Amino acid sequence: MQRSSTGILSSPVIFEDRVDQQRMHGLIFIGFALLLIALPWLALSLLSAATAPDALMARGASLVISYVAPIAALIVYLTARRGWIGVASAVLVALLSLFAFTVMGGSLSFSSVIMLSIPMVAAGSLMRRTGMTVTAVLLVVIAVVLAVSQRQAAESIVLDPSQMVLPDLLLILFTLAVDSALLITFAGWAPVVAGDAQRDVVALQRIAAIGASLDINDEDRLLGQALSFVRSDLKFPFAQFFLIGTSGGLDERVRLAVGSGQRVERAGVTALPETSAVREAAASRRSVRIDRTDTFIRRTHFLPTTVCAAVLPMVYGDTLLGVLDVQHEAVSEIPDYQLLTLQTLADNIAATLTTVRQSLSLKTTVREQQETTQSLRARLAELTSTGRRNQRVGQRLAGYDVAPSGALVPANDMPSELRPVLESAEMQVEQHGAHRVVRLPITLRGETLGVMSFSLPGSRPLSDRQLATARILAGRLALALENKRLIEQTRAQAEREPWRPASPTA
Repeated sequence: MQRSSTGILSSPVIFEDRVDQQRMHGLIFIGFALLLIALPWLALSLLSAATAPDALMARGASLVISYVAPIAALIVYLTARRGWIGVASAVLVALLSLFAFTVMGGSLSFSSVIMLSIPMVAAGSLMRRTGMTVTAVLLVVIAVVLAVSQRQAAESIVLDPSQMVLPDLLLILFTLAVDSALLITFAGWAPVVAGDAQRDVVALQRIAAIGASLDINDEDRLLGQALSFVRSDLKFPFAQFFLIGTSGGLDERVRLAVGSGQRVERAGVTALPETSAVREAAASRRSVRIDRTDTFIRRTHFLPTTVCAAVLPMVYGDTLLGVLDVQHEAVSEIPDYQLLTLQTLADNIAATLTTVRQSLSLKTTVREQQETTQSLRARLAELTSTGRRNQRVGQRLAGYDVAPSGALVPANDMPSELRPVLESAEMQVEQHGAHRVVRLPITLRGETLGVMSFSLPGSRPLSDRQLATARILAGRLALALENKRLIEQTRAQAEREPWRPASPTA
């Protein structure tokens, strides 16, 4: 969360603890105010030391606090702006302690002791228990040292009570004013912060409830539910989304359609200047508050009746999905607690919107893959129906015998003695009477296409060379059968698909 305005009294540092946030702003203001006071005081002290050495401002203790105060005030201011509230608090308490003991003049009295309440109140408002304890112990130790040193001073001092009324009264009033300012600045905000936190808890509970009911199947319904929630539950009269489009910029606007419940309407965005608050929130990825005091170019997205607005980035992971724009026409500024609630809502919408888009993308991918799979299965079934398997083991078995004249004689059945060779895909050699029968599987790339059988005279020896020649012959026969199958398949496919002339090329 970050305010849109920047200045010498603001800081870009944001604390999760709102009490620390308020402490930081208070320390920045006090450091700046003390710096404005300390510099003229230092100038007056130096002038008094040069012109009137016996003056009160020219004394040693006064000069010490005069030199220390500007440096300490500058440290408080700079460290507070950086968010180092622990360092800034310690320096401020030390400065106030030094100032208190300087005013006391190195002695204890009923009127001056009240000055010790200033650093104690500052420590109680700014520090944790450890810091308060250390401050109290140090103040007690220094007070004891002053008491011991004062006890050793035996000279008599005559005081006129009537003359001390006005200085004591002014000292008491000054101390009470400083204590009240510290308490109001730091401790007085505790009930306000607690009330804001309670309202924030209630709003976050509503966001958790709406988050559980958001539609995760339809992007438009999701955005419509979110906009309706902003209007009905968070009480913003107008809300809209600016989404990142295909161009990578905020080129799409989503609003609730007039009189349509949760139905949304989309439109392109063309009139968003680069310096507008919408583009600023998208570029910085931080929420931005805008009101009527801003320049017109920063609030070009305002409705005519809008008084204040906030633009909240919708970021999931490292991806910017868009911004949520909410506008109000009755309040002067959106409070911190409500801005945090709106940013939480924007973050939840970004996460849910990412889930919706991923789900829709996965569904589309799965559908396309299913269609592709079905198409491939159909194509495979079509090719397989005319493929090798049906030709080999189906009902269209083809066989041939070689007649003594060399002519091929078709055979419609497979001899039973060839089936073992077809199943085992291994060569067999058997002796049948005066003949030796050789049976070879016809294989191609590990697949058995058929079986060939021939006989030799039993008296002729069967050499390894003859067996190798038979295997070569079976391999060439397998290639011929494969080529024949491919030619038939190509012809059948050409008959099924109509011929289209090729388009002319330039």
